[in-house]
Amino acid sequence: MIGTAIANYDGRRGWVNRVAVDPDCRAKGYAGVLIAECNKFLENLGAVVICALIEDINYPSITTFNKAGFTAEKKYIYFTKRQSDEA
Repeated sequence: MIGTAIANYDGRRGWVNRVAVDPDCRAKGYAGVLIAECNKFLENLGAVVICALIEDINYPSITTFNKAGFTAEKKYIYFTKRQSDEA
């Protein structure tokens, strides 16, 4: 296996939740292919917005999603409720 991706659709938005490529196979365009396939899958389901959450320190993912045509939205705030500091 070279890579995998997980996408889901909530009735309006499509989410690319996980994209992973084997470390030995990175920088060869496989993540972009996976993202493109997720886009097709989600668009076929009717997604009008396709989203991905990426930590601000994950520069490789940010670069990959930018190359795939995604735009960073600075207007949203990510909220969590955690059971512990380790969660």
